[in-house]
Amino acid sequence: MAAGTPRIGPGGLFGRIIVLATVIVACLVARAVAHAPALLVVAVAALVAATAAIAQVAAVLLRDDDGGEAASQQTAPRAASVARGRRTGAAVAGVAVAAVALAIVLPHGDARATATTPATAATADRAVRDFLGDAVLQNDSYDACQYLTQAAQARITQLAGEGQSCRDALAATRPAFAGIASEQELRELPLHTTLRGGTAIVRATPPAGAPATFVLRPATAAETAAFRAPACAWRIATGVTAVLGGTGGGAAS
Repeated sequence: MAAGTPRIGPGGLFGRIIVLATVIVACLVARAVAHAPALLVVAVAALVAATAAIAQVAAVLLRDDDGGEAASQQTAPRAASVARGRRTGAAVAGVAVAAVALAIVLPHGDARATATTPATAATADRAVRDFLGDAVLQNDSYDACQYLTQAAQARITQLAGEGQSCRDALAATRPAFAGIASEQELRELPLHTTLRGGTAIVRATPPAGAPATFVLRPATAAETAAFRAPACAWRIATGVTAVLGGTGGGAAS
């Protein structure tokens, strides 16, 4: 290292990695909630910087442990310093692994749950968008049906024919709504939500295609406890046939 250049030890690098790991998790969680793709770029940049810092810690530890015969002449304080450096390196690796795990889990789990849990107009709006995302964009009939009341699921099965489940019906019809084909188009879909007598009425008015009205009511305990149930206080009671081909979208049903 050049003379006069301050040396950053493992402890200093460890602190920097903690900050970068926090930035990674925060950006990915915020992206999941706000649907802001730019935050993903920031998170990737922070992950690259954290990886470089981990590599630098490893280089410092290897340099401290190098030297052949010189290593055998280390004083006790010097050996203790190297041991502390190794422990710091192990802690850094653990933090990096934890940050990556949180970055993967939080956006798909906790972030979505905290965004849709309260029974408000905003979360009713969110529930409709999530249903449309699963049904129309992801073609995920299982998760889409989880947003529906039992009566709404039964209505879909009646339209599909005897012996069909809600999931079978959605999977067979390839749901569509107002030509929406991307996450951006779904985010830009105009929704107007009104709370009335314990229900939420969500009116979707796309620029192209027929409008649709979705009526939501509070989820029951059994619905929220179901396997892979969405973390949402609402369930869609009527209006879901708007996504089925050939059924139209204007009337709630």
